[in-house]
Amino acid sequence: MPFRTLPPTEHITWLAVWGCHQCPQEHYRKQKRMALTELGESVPGTETGPEQRLEEKQLRLKLLSAMEELTDDQQNVLALRFGYGMPIREVAEVIVKSEGSVKMLQARAIMALTQRLAVEGKAG
Repeated sequence: MPFRTLPPTEHITWLAVWGCHQCPQEHYRKQKRMALTELGESVPGTETGPEQRLEEKQLRLKLLSAMEELTDDQQNVLALRFGYGMPIREVAEVIVKSEGSVKMLQARAIMALTQRLAVEGKAG
């Protein structure tokens, strides 16, 4: 089922299931592990106030709404590139397209999202 036909509460589930079916877990085990850095006392807290949490929630909702308007291929490329951190070469293998096609899908998707969010920002 395509991303855009799901209710908003199912988006994360869709990304997780789609990713599991398309990219075996072995692939992720082989990827580099993120280097963890111990935080010192001088690092400020990341606690946010209610206004900031509300703004972040509204931005996430706007982004999800804008993503629903993208094509299935564009949604998949963004999910794999930014959700799973996959390089373009691996995304191309997963969705069975050339690296150039993946780059164009990504660029057009980002451009479309930028334009939609800018229009919503002016209207809202």
